[in-house]
Amino acid sequence: SGADSFGLDTRIGNLPLAIGQVRMALETPEEVHTVDRARFRSRLDQLIEYLPEEDREEATARSR
Repeated sequence: SGADSFGLDTRIGNLPLAIGQVRMALETPEEVHTVDRARFRSRLDQLIEYLPEEDREEATARSR
């Protein structure tokens, strides 16, 4: 599933790709269930926390 691929990218160390995938999921049209959208938002927030502090502020601004 899509959620599994988000975890895979973080396990192989590709944090920017994982963040991009979650952002794409959030930009998907309304057919994504509200609960899934909330999970994606939560996952994005978690991934951003792994970024170096100087990159975190920019990534947070882009995700809101």
